[in-house]
Amino acid sequence: MAQNVSSSALRVYILGVFEFDVPIDELQIVSLLRDLFLSTNPRFSSVMVRDKDGGKRWSKVEVKLEEHIFIPKFPEGLSLDSYDMYFGKYLSRIAMEESPPNKPSWEVHIIKYPTTNASGGSIAFRVHHSIADGFSIMSLLLSSLRRDDNPSLLLTFPSRQRSKPECGNKRSSMRLPGFFNSMLDFAWNLLNSTVVDDKTPIRSGDEGVEFHPFVLSHLTFAITQLKQIKDNLGAEVTINDVITGVIFYGTRLYMQDVDYKSRKGNASACVVLNKRNVGYQLAEDMLKSDAKGAWGNRIVFMPIPMNKVEDGQNPLDYVWGAHKMIKKKRHPLALSISDQLSKMTRKIKGHKAAAQHLREIFRNSSAMISNMIGPVEQVALANHPIKGLYFNVPGIPQVRDKDGGKRWSKVEVKLEEHIFIPKFPEGLSLDSYDKHFGKYLSRIAMQESPPNKPSWEVHIIKYPTSNASGGSIAFRVHHSIADCFSIMSLLLSSLRRADNPSLPLTFPTRQRSKPEFGNKRSSMRLPGFFNSALDFAWNLRNSTEVDDKTPIRSGDEGVEFHPFVLSHLTFAITQLKEIKNNLEMKW
Repeated sequence: MAQNVSSSALRVYILGVFEFDVPIDELQIVSLLRDLFLSTNPRFSSVMVRDKDGGKRWSKVEVKLEEHIFIPKFPEGLSLDSYDMYFGKYLSRIAMEESPPNKPSWEVHIIKYPTTNASGGSIAFRVHHSIADGFSIMSLLLSSLRRDDNPSLLLTFPSRQRSKPECGNKRSSMRLPGFFNSMLDFAWNLLNSTVVDDKTPIRSGDEGVEFHPFVLSHLTFAITQLKQIKDNLGAEVTINDVITGVIFYGTRLYMQDVDYKSRKGNASACVVLNKRNVGYQLAEDMLKSDAKGAWGNRIVFMPIPMNKVEDGQNPLDYVWGAHKMIKKKRHPLALSISDQLSKMTRKIKGHKAAAQHLREIFRNSSAMISNMIGPVEQVALANHPIKGLYFNVPGIPQVRDKDGGKRWSKVEVKLEEHIFIPKFPEGLSLDSYDKHFGKYLSRIAMQESPPNKPSWEVHIIKYPTSNASGGSIAFRVHHSIADCFSIMSLLLSSLRRADNPSLPLTFPTRQRSKPEFGNKRSSMRLPGFFNSALDFAWNLRNSTEVDDKTPIRSGDEGVEFHPFVLSHLTFAITQLKEIKNNLEMKW
């Protein structure tokens, strides 16, 4: 599963937010995070690299904590509404960004500004789904939380025991044999992966919609209200059934309120289920080979149709219908068959095909529902009482057309998001600025461009180096935009001669002189076609043959993610011409 959510077809993150009503002490938080992420699980200090068979594996790298913790700066003295807007835009931006491939894909953002829901500030964490699923991340976070009323006591969670249904309940009914139900549900899930939901107010169906800015909202329900609904429906209904039914019902009412015709539209949700049949465990216990709730991505996806709301329908009857649908499709056999099918797809067609299949399931649905059980008591993080905790799962797949290929899509360009002016320390020596400049080039060269904006950048470095006393300008353009010839042509159109800007640029002549008759290095040439065939055969062989490991080739996996030094060397054209003339070569 880790490879499925980190491919070119599908990239998925977990974005969570802690809300506080007391000011955040960043030193306490940073110290806790260092111990929480780096000391607990090796995946937080690893990146995925390709092995010899084309698959991906985890490779240990050095972690610099300062590259994973961010403290944004907003304007001072704003109103809560203004800070709400800044906070929302910030979350939307970090949710859409692509993590650099050369460092572990997790980040913590400490927002030290008040909002309507968090007067003391917030902490947002973003973890790539390849590192773990929500259950694993929640287990890790819970291991660092303490009860606010008494830190020495253990956290408690709502009971998951189900009471037996009352005999003769008016909503009980005869059940078909489990195997028959499971096969029907499996067939429906398979069909749902190819059938697309209708376009409605909650699903535009546009390509690339996953790259658009979004608003992260949350709504709080009192557990007493949910329990009251559960008690009215009967003992066999779970709190999760009630939550899902309420979401479906509210969504359907919203759809018909915005567009009455959409009330008859087909809509479904992809519900994420945890395959582990245990409660939360200590993060270190999840890493053991015999762990019942092992670390990683132990989840399956269950498509559930959102039943249409009938005129005058009792909301309780609607929630009951959602419960029956969920109970039928949650049968262990149906989920097991779906899980095995996914594994077979990965083995036969590869992880990219499995990721594309998973992406189509998400794309064809109108919503995705995932939930985690939280503690009963109020908890604290590093002595900071937590007012609220919520999370979202933003997906960042590539833009694709109906046939699965890629296409260009026009977007709005904000110039300030493409031009950067870095700040280096003042008053350094040229050697020091050379080092800062080299590290800066290495860093920007390794960064992934966010998929929601065009892949080009200009960096204006206003500091002297040994080769440029006035400063430098670095530009970075994704090769999909153009090759070097095209980029050079574009740049040359903006250049002018320094001696006389009114004159056109001139270039060395490319005329070839005729070879002297009888030159001792001239020889009979094989026919052009035969030469071409030999070259083609050599290129074909070279594409499968591996060069030896030498001082210029380490052969290590993931070497492309390592920091590098960008060097350049200048040759005088007169020296090159002198060598050329001695060899009697053509230009």
